[in-house]
Amino acid sequence: MLSVGFSISTTKEVWRRVLIKTLLRIRSDPRNPCRARSASIDAARVRVMKAQGLGATAIAEALGIGRASVYRVLEADGMAN
Repeated sequence: MLSVGFSISTTKEVWRRVLIKTLLRIRSDPRNPCRARSASIDAARVRVMKAQGLGATAIAEALGIGRASVYRVLEADGMAN
């Protein structure tokens, strides 16, 4: 058997450390599309716009959020429909 001067367990540990370091760097990158977004939904504006008679699609486009987020806010307030 050929000996290369280090053990398999050492190699696994090194790769594990590299992987963890890389994942942490990627996760913290603001350009990463998989990174969790901060709460950017202005629930008060959603309620006001709904009271003005706008639909979920128009509200979502105006605020730059998804329609599902609009429905979620309205459902929490009991204003769905």
